[in-house]
Amino acid sequence: MARFGDFDQYLQDDGNPLVSGKLYFFETGTTTAKTTYSDINNSIPNTHPVILTASGRQPNVFFDGVAKAILATSADVQIAVQDPVGETSTDFGDEWVPTKIYTAKDVVIGSDGIFYRSLVNGNQNNNPVNTSGSWTLLYSVEWNAGITYAAGALVTLNNFQYQSLQSTNLNQNPSTQTAYWVPLNFAWTATAVYATGQNAVGTDGVLYTSLQNSNTGNVPASSAAYWVGTSAASAASATASANSATASAASETAAATSATSSATSATASASSATASANSATASAGSATAAENFSNAVEWVSGTTYAVGIVAWSPINYLPYRRIIAGAGTTDPSADSTNWTALAAEVTLGTLTKTFTTGEVSTMTLSSAVTAGAPVVSVSKEIPQTGVSNGNWDVDSTAENYTRLDSAPATTLAWVGFDVSTSVYSKNFSVASQEIYPQDLAFNTDGTKMFVLGQDGDDVNEYALSTGFDVSTASFTDAFSVAAQEIGPRGLAFSTDGTKMFVVGYAGTDVNEYTLTTGFDVSSASFTDSFSVASQESQPTGLAFSTDGTKMFVTGYNNSDNVNEYALSTGFDVSTASFTDAFSVAAQDTSPRGLKFNADGTKMFVAGATGVDINEYSLTTGFDVSTASFTQSFDVSAQATQPYGVAFNADGTKMFVVDSSADTVSEYVLGRQLALGTGSFASGDVGKTIEANSGAFVLTTTSGAYVETTAPTSYAQAASGSWEMYGVVYNATDGDLELSSITIGFDVSTAAYSQDFSVTTQEIDPLGLAFNVDGTKMFVCGGTGDEVNEYALSTAFDVSTSVAVSVFSVAAQDTYPTAIEFNTDGTKMFILGNSGQDVNEYALATGFDVTTASFTGSFSVSAQEVTPQGLAFNTDGTKMFVLGSVNGANEYALSTGFVVASAVFTDAFSVAAQALTAQAIAFSSDGTKMLIVDSNLGQVNEYALSTGFDVSTASFTDAFSVAAQDQTPTGLSFNTDGTKMFVIGNANDKVYEYSMGSFTAPSGYNPVHTTSSIDSTYWTDINSMTADQAAGSGTINYCISTDDRTTWGIVDNTSGERDIVRNNAGTWQYNSNGTYASETWVAGATNTELATIAEAMEGAAAGPNLSAAAYIQSFSVASQENNPCALAFNATGSKMYVLGISSRDVHEYSLSTNFNVSTAVHTQDFNVSSQDNAPRGLAFSTDGTKMFVTGASAPQKVSEYSLSSGFNVSTASFVDSLNISGQETNPQGLAFSNNGEKMFVVGYTGLDINEYSLTTGFDVSTASFVDSFSVSAQVTGPSGVTFNTDGLEMYVVDTVTDSVYKYTLSSSFDVSTASYTQTLSVAAQDTVPKDIAFNSNNAKMFIVGASNDSVYEYSVATFTNQMDKTQLDAVTDANHIVLGNDLDLAIVFNLSSGTTVPSSDGVAINYDANVLNELAVVGADYDADFPATDKVRITALSGANLKVRVV
Repeated sequence: MARFGDFDQYLQDDGNPLVSGKLYFFETGTTTAKTTYSDINNSIPNTHPVILTASGRQPNVFFDGVAKAILATSADVQIAVQDPVGETSTDFGDEWVPTKIYTAKDVVIGSDGIFYRSLVNGNQNNNPVNTSGSWTLLYSVEWNAGITYAAGALVTLNNFQYQSLQSTNLNQNPSTQTAYWVPLNFAWTATAVYATGQNAVGTDGVLYTSLQNSNTGNVPASSAAYWVGTSAASAASATASANSATASAASETAAATSATSSATSATASASSATASANSATASAGSATAAENFSNAVEWVSGTTYAVGIVAWSPINYLPYRRIIAGAGTTDPSADSTNWTALAAEVTLGTLTKTFTTGEVSTMTLSSAVTAGAPVVSVSKEIPQTGVSNGNWDVDSTAENYTRLDSAPATTLAWVGFDVSTSVYSKNFSVASQEIYPQDLAFNTDGTKMFVLGQDGDDVNEYALSTGFDVSTASFTDAFSVAAQEIGPRGLAFSTDGTKMFVVGYAGTDVNEYTLTTGFDVSSASFTDSFSVASQESQPTGLAFSTDGTKMFVTGYNNSDNVNEYALSTGFDVSTASFTDAFSVAAQDTSPRGLKFNADGTKMFVAGATGVDINEYSLTTGFDVSTASFTQSFDVSAQATQPYGVAFNADGTKMFVVDSSADTVSEYVLGRQLALGTGSFASGDVGKTIEANSGAFVLTTTSGAYVETTAPTSYAQAASGSWEMYGVVYNATDGDLELSSITIGFDVSTAAYSQDFSVTTQEIDPLGLAFNVDGTKMFVCGGTGDEVNEYALSTAFDVSTSVAVSVFSVAAQDTYPTAIEFNTDGTKMFILGNSGQDVNEYALATGFDVTTASFTGSFSVSAQEVTPQGLAFNTDGTKMFVLGSVNGANEYALSTGFVVASAVFTDAFSVAAQALTAQAIAFSSDGTKMLIVDSNLGQVNEYALSTGFDVSTASFTDAFSVAAQDQTPTGLSFNTDGTKMFVIGNANDKVYEYSMGSFTAPSGYNPVHTTSSIDSTYWTDINSMTADQAAGSGTINYCISTDDRTTWGIVDNTSGERDIVRNNAGTWQYNSNGTYASETWVAGATNTELATIAEAMEGAAAGPNLSAAAYIQSFSVASQENNPCALAFNATGSKMYVLGISSRDVHEYSLSTNFNVSTAVHTQDFNVSSQDNAPRGLAFSTDGTKMFVTGASAPQKVSEYSLSSGFNVSTASFVDSLNISGQETNPQGLAFSNNGEKMFVVGYTGLDINEYSLTTGFDVSTASFVDSFSVSAQVTGPSGVTFNTDGLEMYVVDTVTDSVYKYTLSSSFDVSTASYTQTLSVAAQDTVPKDIAFNSNNAKMFIVGASNDSVYEYSVATFTNQMDKTQLDAVTDANHIVLGNDLDLAIVFNLSSGTTVPSSDGVAINYDANVLNELAVVGADYDADFPATDKVRITALSGANLKVRVV
């Protein structure tokens, strides 16, 4: 058993501890890791490597046998190597053994736990504790009153060891001067207090380790809960230092590079003066010392030594280097001919060079070597490659890249009311109450529906258990209007339902009713009426504006107009007066029902002539003079007399009442995206919008989109709370891709491309199917009564089909018409026309028909006598059979893909479109149904408002395939619906069609990563790589090492080529095609490079409110219950809060700069002597001046002088500036960087007042300049600040709980300000008062009065920085200038085509520092000396060599 204990504490070059250093242990002479243990029983393994503590100390290290030990820094820079260590002979600090023979200089630990050094050879059976002639204390240098000792020096006095506690320690007796010396005593004492891990020697002579903190009075030998015992012999060496009163001398520890030299160096240093002690301490921790001394051996007389070997003298224990090869009997300390003391070495030359094998390099020395030969020391660099990672999102908690967010600074809303997106869903019959329904309306939440009837002259009320779901309606009551109108036509309610209005043709007037209970017709009573006869003798429709100040009446007898009336009192028809009219005759000559959306920007008129709903756009809400027709929706498939129309609140449902069928039909309408201000640009189409935790791909500039991730809600997204990206992360593929969307299953986009003949296999083909990946195709037919299997070498490319096998189904049906499979192909289903059933087969091998066997069948004869088409939903719980009787028959399967569990549920007739329905298929989500009509030779498309629910189907479009085949019989699609396949009976072919629309953003869409490394350097940049298929999608890579000022392209063979730069604010590009050459041209003339530059410039701007993320808060309630202003000193180590209640400036100390969670209140300064209503606070740049705005009359800015910068306790009033002429309620306060401009927030004036100061930060020199109104955005301004360059201003609104950003075209000139962005902070505080940023604008701070707290936010643009371990390995160090900063930009471009470019990783790596290992002469290099001032190095292998000549 060996204990590694010759290193106690490890120091850096500067004498500081080697914090978190590393000790590696390997099998001697190898790189095989060796397991070490923290206990002598080898039961608790250590980590590999062993990590040093914060004080540079090592934990216990035990192992069997010998090992190689390597000491390295926390960054794995090698310091020292020892091989072997362990049970070689007497290891440093082994327990003394009576029978063992010791040589002079051996060090042991005695039974008293103290170290002893042998004085003689052949030292046996002499107990070091009581045999002074054979042993001496390890640190046996006697104290000398005439020597000045440094702190940490070790001496011996009267056989006791002492350590110096002070520097300049002169003539202070160690035995009496306890302030200057401490005795080194390792024995356990009952009164001492031990911490966890601390060691002590027990009364039994065993070394123990404390298991607990505050461990006192517990006898180690009998207190197992408090102590664990080791062998005093095997453990004491590493613990002696740790258990000393002063954590065991630095000098003792310093020389810890070899077992014996450690002890002797410490002895030497202790015996020397102050300089000697310090030198020993420093040298032992330094990398240089480790390199020079790590292989030192004890000099032995007569031994032959090579040139360069380092040995230490057993006389003075100092190291020497051999300068002439050979042997000798003279100690190195007395043999200057053959040995040189290392301290006396003079470096004559150095060389660091990457050598190829056989390369020769000659060094010229600084001076000639005339005595002997120069000593050459060579080490070689072993590169340490960083962690390789092929994925972008290597951080599980955050993205490691920044995508350009091109969302405009405005709100985003989802709006309905688009009739072109209507899909029929269901209907409800009102025939039991009314056979001539005329109009309808709903209450606010849709739980009540009202139908106006001409037959009963009444308003029928229905209750809906599910809001706006007519299938849940039930009749509850009716109210007769016959007393006022016997020909009622139009119906409307006030917003709160307390008024009802009916217009009719008999009275040609609008009748008003009062409802004592809102939307309860039983409480209605007639109140008044208003005649519209002057405008319309046949009024039919009625509507009001949201506030009831406008009324609208349609009619068809006069001019087919929508007549507009103004009501001076909302919803009071007695105050109505005609104002205007708008003709709808161009769309319909019998207009009926009338409705508006909530803001009146859309109007809808039901047309009885066209049997449709006509939509109009109004540029001014509820102003018919601004109306224009936009589109219409045909409802003839559900209604023949559409007399009334209504919508739910958000316009996602539409309801039409049919006076002929006495039904209310319900339709589902899609949403569109709408900006609060402005509109989407053409370059936005194809981008992904992320809002409310959902994702949407924009497909048109009008706001149409495809939802890819459902949001948490469709509530309007505030400005700054949503993003729009041209690049998305594909979690499945693990790469970044250009945002795009492909919309398949759209027959309107179908185009014929090619075909494949199956005549050889089947002359009456009927059914068609593919496997999931499109590498197999299956055809069944009526001639062979079999299934033919084809292999496709290119997926879903019928031209690559080859017939491979066949399977007969004749035993089950002699006329199979359709074929389908389950998802994995282990089940096959054949629809039999002869047997009128669905036959199920099991396939032992998926999609291999040769392994099929019949398992059962399900009869569909109760629904169809000539079944033709077959389909399933995704999980097989629904089955669909197409036939000539019912059309599309739907069945529910209680067990997926088990036809025996099928039950008929519904049917949908397709007879209106398909005279001979032959085949059926669905889109992946079941929202589209496709039917083949063999009579007309076309494919009909139906929309299903509920996926795979045929009862919600409505016909939308048709596509003719007659040009290819007039008798199509089978139908299939690829997975995403971008290909359609039709099998034709006329020509016996499978026809392939391309279909679907592809949308992706055009232009250049950048992503970039950033990392600012503040230690060592970047290495090994080579080519950027991308996953890029052949096609039009391209990726451009750029690199910046100067904080995104200049961008370069990296080429693997030619080096770095700059492509764009920011030249004094103007972006330019390099038109010179030669690498390393530059010809700069204005970027505006090159679209690609200008776009890259502008994108990078935009991404680098800050603070970025769009990136704002709340971090934490700090309560100031203990000091202030009404905080109003906030400030920091320049470094963020101090924070200041001004309070209205206390009238104090409260000062806080932050232990971590700009981290409010570390704030501690320190002191206050009261300002009430100048103002009883303090509101704003600011400091000069150096903190020697403080300024406070006061709202007491006269309103002013008070200036204070601080004798100690940013120390409010040293503040004294100096002067004040009267600002009452500009503002009577001043709030926040700010200055320009140089103090020559001052800004005061005006709460009354809703503005920012600017003042000019002829002397910076001297308010006595201030004069009012200008003011900037923020009233368009802000209603309660309270705080103001600017970004560093003064081109951005931020205003806090205490009423709207928001921060407003303004852009200034001229620095700190509010007259040039314009509003750009808003950020709500209401989630943290509803009374925000003031704002501040940290020095680099990466953090924002808000002080709020609702919770009396300071809130911290991250507003950094580049919050997701990549670190060293997240960058991929590369190999060439010459393609980028080494520096601390590196940014990688990846710019995706798609100008045409449909190949989406993608990139799967970062081809950049930060490599750790190289390790330096001793180069071996004869293996790694040879050296010779062609002249006295020359050294020639010949590399024997390729390596980066470091050469030192002394």
